Amino acid sequence: MWRTIAASIITIVVGAILTVIKIQGGLNMQGRKSGNAQGIDVSHWNGAIDWPKVAASGISFTYIKATQNSVDRRFIENVRGAKASSLLIGAYHYLDESVTDGRSCKGGSQEVLR
Repeated sequence: MWRTIAASIITIVVGAILTVIKIQGGLNMQGRKSGNAQGIDVSHWNGAIDWPKVAASGISFTYIKATQNSVDRRFIENVRGAKASSLLIGAYHYLDESVTDGRSCKGGSQEVLR
């Protein structure tokens, strides 16, 4: 019986929190305004990127996929293009369900260091 009551209370509280979040416009840390920093996330899936055009559009930073079990095939090209266009650069390592232990994780990251 207590579990049923506790579950009901949790459901009501979570529902109330989600309602407040929805009313307040979601979980955005800040609204989209032209004065805020704007950035993009890219990988080989985006194809060849016209980095000068990206920078001219108001983008000031980019996160570039570095690895997903191996080095992203456009990682170096994207870093060079973003740097040449004076964008701030961050890299990320994508882990998927095939990475099941430290050895397989280390394998992908070691390729970036070569």
